[in-house]
Amino acid sequence: SYPPFKLSEKDGRFFGRGVLDNKGASIASLYGMKLLKDAGVKLHRTVRLIFGSDEESGSADVPLYLKQEKAPRFGFTPDCKWPVVYGERGIVNYQIKTPLPHSSLDQLSDIVGDQAMDHVPDELTVALDGKPLTVKGRRTPTNAPEMGENAITWLAKDAVDDDLVQGPLKDYFQWVVDALHEKHYGEGLGIAFEDADSGKLIVTPYKLTKQDDAMVLEVAMRYPVSFTEADVTAGLKKAVPAG
Repeated sequence: SYPPFKLSEKDGRFFGRGVLDNKGASIASLYGMKLLKDAGVKLHRTVRLIFGSDEESGSADVPLYLKQEKAPRFGFTPDCKWPVVYGERGIVNYQIKTPLPHSSLDQLSDIVGDQAMDHVPDELTVALDGKPLTVKGRRTPTNAPEMGENAITWLAKDAVDDDLVQGPLKDYFQWVVDALHEKHYGEGLGIAFEDADSGKLIVTPYKLTKQDDAMVLEVAMRYPVSFTEADVTAGLKKAVPAG
């Protein structure tokens, strides 16, 4: 509702990119530290604000920091919602490799588009049996897939509904549709776990690629705190296509 690169104010609140996650919170923390300093508060330990820049891609900056500095005795991340966040769902990513015959895979070209772990893909281009197809969705973070439109599952749905592919490849796309299309909470995979504290499991397919002998689907999951990664893996194993 507001321009992303301009700070907007309405009814005493600020709107803009990074206000909540994570730049606005960092500035608020910095000002908090300044207020303590200006007030002459004597601290018994060092208080440090650490800025990282690689959270969405694996946090490679953290080992670099720890090579030069001691690990904090205590820390928190000021990037969440009021009043306080006291836990987080577990995070696990899977690569599902499904072998398919060459004769079936030959119907499909390479899949072109921006596919990465941090977001729902919003545009993919492919050729199915020589016919070009572009699928457009709506980008959103992988932890909120219900707010977007996933181009991967829409590609699978178009391929099936319009009979653009046949045989095992069509069966594979049908599985993608049945298991994942507009099913964000594991219900299509038999792993619709949830609990009162942390809510529902979240499933987001974020990357689909064709290999010489297989289709490879990469999926990000966030699971409730009262379940384990082993629970999720066991459930997923029962739901994936044969092979």
